[in-house]
Amino acid sequence: MFGQGTFWKLLFIYFCVGLFSCNHSTDNASDQPKSGKPTFATHNVNLEVVPNVIQRDSLITVTMTCYPAMTGVGSTWITLWAVTALEFPIIDTIRALTNVLVRASFVSGVPYKQQWKFRPIARLSAGTSPIEVRATFDSVYVADSLRTYYVYSEELKKIFGVIDNSDAGGVVYINTNP
Repeated sequence: MFGQGTFWKLLFIYFCVGLFSCNHSTDNASDQPKSGKPTFATHNVNLEVVPNVIQRDSLITVTMTCYPAMTGVGSTWITLWAVTALEFPIIDTIRALTNVLVRASFVSGVPYKQQWKFRPIARLSAGTSPIEVRATFDSVYVADSLRTYYVYSEELKKIFGVIDNSDAGGVVYINTNP
């Protein structure tokens, strides 16, 4: 579809967008927006990991469901902990602690699902491994103007007031069996 160099440039752009428009805290104890009109109905996400014990070379499927309160576009990403062969949504081999970003189109009131499939290819240690996922908006759709606006733009602030663009996310700890 596009060359390897283009892929890495796009991945870097997506990472930067997510980096500058997210809350890096992994504490999701507060399920309520901090202030202003929320982009997500809840800051928590539902996570499903199959299988529930990770073994080297086994195919792991992580499904995230988040709940947008606005319509717009943004990104979802997963933080992987080991050298991994990613099989879906793209095919790649990535290093430890790498964020895999995917562009997302959110619709207000419609649960958004994103799935990642990967195989750990590095040696795993016994215990548990964290899997972290996040979702964030970078632009919000405004029906009256038929346009999208950057979440921190002055134009959007005039339309909605303050926007709470805290990301939705969660962490799950999965048992590993080396």
